[in-house]
Parts: sequence; structure tokens; C-alpha cells
Amino acid sequence: MSLLALCLCQLAAICAYEMGTPFIPALLASMGVSETGALMRWTGWADAAALGLGLFSTPFWARLGDARGRKLMLLRAHLGLGAALFAVSLARTPLEVVLARALQGALAGVTAATLAAVSEEERASSRMGWVQSSCLAGAFIGPFLGALVLRFAAPAAVFRAGAVLCLLSLLATALFVGEPARKAAEVAEPLPPARGFGAAGALAAWIFAWRALEDPVLPVYARQLAGESSWALWMAVILGASRLTAMLSAPAWGRWADRLGPERVLRAAVCGTAALTLAQLLARGPLELALVRAALGLFAGAIATCVYAEAVGRVPGRRRGEAVALAVTGGRLGDCVGSAGGGVLAAAAGVPGLFAAMGAGLLSSLLLIRRPPETA
Repeated sequence: MSLLALCLCQLAAICAYEMGTPFIPALLASMGVSETGALMRWTGWADAAALGLGLFSTPFWARLGDARGRKLMLLRAHLGLGAALFAVSLARTPLEVVLARALQGALAGVTAATLAAVSEEERASSRMGWVQSSCLAGAFIGPFLGALVLRFAAPAAVFRAGAVLCLLSLLATALFVGEPARKAAEVAEPLPPARGFGAAGALAAWIFAWRALEDPVLPVYARQLAGESSWALWMAVILGASRLTAMLSAPAWGRWADRLGPERVLRAAVCGTAALTLAQLLARGPLELALVRAALGLFAGAIATCVYAEAVGRVPGRRRGEAVALAVTGGRLGDCVGSAGGGVLAAAAGVPGLFAAMGAGLLSSLLLIRRPPETA
């Protein structure tokens, strides 16, 4: 299987997704939803529809991929995402937007399918690092492409452009990505115990939930440091700093995970992330915060890669797709819970209390990171 082709297709798909997601409020506004409360409600429902359906459909598609083949699920994921984005572009009412986003959650799942495709390869952790890096690159580039399209066209055109990009990634996947070879012995293996799958999802949910606590609070904190006049620009710099360093560091973390074991690298990454989360409180200006965030991204780039690699180590090769899917699903669930609870916690304990809770919560995950039984 061509890792380069796989990563480029992943990058294109994530770009397509991120092109449209930030501009759903603009699409709703073009439909006549002008009141701020209604705009926020419909946007939240659209996001929840995609997340909710994705939580249920991702493990299902992964099981089907384990049985029928990884490439088939890659093609299905790219086609499903493209079809859903095109459906969003055709929506004429807010309810149709919500339904189209639900379709996206049910049919897409490009990241889980891509991770499953490399899970049976040699040096799986290293390959997952490159997949994670391409995902972060797509998340970084996508909103800029969406803003560029929006500058010259209506909001619906952003989603149509994303659908075209998915079509290109679909064709590239069909032409340049092969099916991973499987050993006959692996096909004959009995099904792994359910505890391996549950542990993979639980670990991902726990770590991602603590990490996501800061998501609703970071813009407020950046605004306090930067002031009213320039906080939006500084917010982009602060977010971009951590995403850029995470993107650059993920492949290296994957290589180290192959050499040392993903559980060891994950422990180091969790400790570094916890320490730098607290270090954000020492920032006295936006530039200092951006520098701390850049350092934090170096460690954060390892977390998703090692969580998924740790999940892969728990089960035999032919069921690894399902293990990865449950880790991805657990991570998304953790993101949802953490984002929902972050604002409530910050309101009660303040930003220092929030960052302290994040650090303690991340360190508590060290108790859950264990060497998988299969490799002990």
C-alpha cells in the first residue's frame, strides 16, 4: 500500500470537511436564520447530528472492513463524505442542513478507515503518525480554502467545492491505494476478547475528554491577554502554533512508538502535555501563549497517534480496524464531553482551576495506560 497516496487522499478529505464546517453558520444565515440564538441552536444541532450518527456508524463500518477489506471502506468513506457535502450544498432549510450532516456522520469516517488501512502494516505506529500528520495538515489548510471560496461565491459553493475535492480523493484512492495483504493464519484466528476493544475506547475517551476541556475557554483566555483590538488575529496564531507543531512532530512520535512501544511514548506525551497545559498560566501576553502552545503541540501530536497504536496492539490483525474505530469513536465522545464541560468548569473555578483540572486529569490517565497483553 502506498503510504504517500493514502496520506494525500486523507489530507484532501479532511480539507474538504474542514472547508465547510466553520461556515455552516454562514450557510444558515443565507437561508434567513438571522437571530443569534437560532443560528447557534441550528449550528449545534447540525454538529451533533454528524457526531451522533458517527458514534454509531464508525464501529459498524470498521467491522465490515475487517470482514470485506480495507480499501472498500476507504472508497465508501470518501464517497460518503463527498455525497454528504453535496447534500449540504443542496439544502434549502436549516432542517435539511441537519439531515445532510446526519448523512455525513452515517456514511463518512475517512480517518477511521485510513487508520484501519495501515493498522496491519509493519511499523504501524509510524504510519499512523503520518496519517495523523496529514489529518492535522488538512485541518490547518481546509478553513483557509473555505474562506477563499466564500470570498467569491455563496456559502453553498464551499460545500460543493468540498464535494469535488472528495471526488478527486475517491479517484486517487481507487487508482493508487491498494488492499493490505493479510496472512492466512490471521484470518483463521479466533475473535479477540471484548475487553480489548472496550479498553481502547475508554482510554481514548478519558484522555481526549480532559484535553478538550480548554476548547471553549481558550478563545476567552486569548482575548484577555491580547485585548479587544487584535484578539482575533492572535487567536488564529495561537491555535495555528499548536496545530503546526503537532502536525510536524506526529511522524517522529510514530517512529519512536514503533521502537519503544506506544504505551511508553504515550506516557511521555501525556506528562509533557499536562506540564505545558499548566505553563499556559505563566503567559503574560499573546506571544508568550503562542510559544507555549507551540511547545504543547509537540507533545499533543503524539497523543492521538499513540492512542490509536495502543489500540492496535490489543487485538489480532484482522480485527484491528474495529479496535481503531472504537478508539476514534471514544476520542470523539471524549471531545464532546470535554467541550461541554469545559465552559461549566471554567465558570465555576476560573481559568487557573480549569488548567489545573486538565493537568491532573491528564496525569490520571497514566493509570490506564498499560502494555497490551498480546505484546507483554
